[in-house]
Formats: sequence, C-alpha cells, structure tokens
Amino acid sequence: MPHLSVQRETCDAGLFEELEKTLAQRGIDKMEVCIVGSTCLAVRGLRTHGDIDVCDNPELTQSTPFGGDRYEVLGISDRELFNNPQLTDKIEGWKIVRPEIEYCYKKQRRRDKDKQDVPLLEGSTTCVRGFWLIHVLACIIQSQG
Repeated sequence: MPHLSVQRETCDAGLFEELEKTLAQRGIDKMEVCIVGSTCLAVRGLRTHGDIDVCDNPELTQSTPFGGDRYEVLGISDRELFNNPQLTDKIEGWKIVRPEIEYCYKKQRRRDKDKQDVPLLEGSTTCVRGFWLIHVLACIIQSQG
C-alpha cells in the first residue's frame, strides 16, 4: 500500500491540533477515534473542510463528546468501522474513513452540501489509493437491500 499523507493545502492544521488537544485532555489515543465526514475529502486534496467530525471506538470506557453511528444507514456500525481495516485508512497516525463509505453516505443523504461532494469523489483518481475498493462498495450496496 502506498504511503498516504495529509494534503496540507486543503486541510486546516489548526483543527487537527485542536482535536489532538481535546483527545489528550481526555486521555484518549488518536487511534481510538475515526475521522469521518468531509475531512476524508480534505486529507486527499479534494476540497477544504471547516470542521472535523469523529466517532469514537465503541469499546472505550470513558464518555466522549463525539457522535456515533454515522454510517448505520449504510449498514456499517461503529464497531465494524473500528474492527474492519478495509473501511479506514491510516494517514499520519489518524484513522480516517475510506472515501467509498463517505461517497455512499453522501449519495444516500442527498443534502445540498453532500450533492456538491459527490462529483468530486466520482471524478477523483487519486483519493483512494488509485482505485475504488469494489468489495467495500458492493457490501454497502448489498446492505441497502
């Protein structure tokens, strides 16, 4: 697997620093959270982001301020997100959701801001290690029935 790194021109370093500080204050290792949402586009250089959405490992014992179950609508639980390495990439020490998952989520949600991201993902040839993981897409599509 090629080395993936955060695309500095589309990522807000301050947001990453703020997240790291929040995690450190709570004694949470950054591999115990998964970055979800539009940040998965920003780290791949597709567009900028204004925040960082995360979900935490459901096996954490302490409470966190982070949301969860974002991808349940696709049939992907937080537990599966953390236990199936095919669903995330590790980029500079962060666990970040694969763009195929965010793509399906945005297609399903159909909000105006999501509709703008769909063509970015469809037109990208570099954001997903150079290829889409067809079996990830197939799994999501199958769960939609």
